[in-house]
Amino acid sequence: MVLCECCGQPCPWTPFGACCSWDCFDRDRSSVEEQQAMVEAAPEAFAFFMGLPPGERIE
Repeated sequence: MVLCECCGQPCPWTPFGACCSWDCFDRDRSSVEEQQAMVEAAPEAFAFFMGLPPGERIE
């Protein structure tokens, strides 16, 4: 268990860092590089936090 980088709640580590939910993942970052990395990882992170199976598309 780690502490969520955004809200500080205990949570398991995820492939997208120490974020407990999509809401905590989808926040402004402190640098342009971190913000760009978040934007690039967003589709996979959204699927992970919403529990979507690989390859499933939502409209």
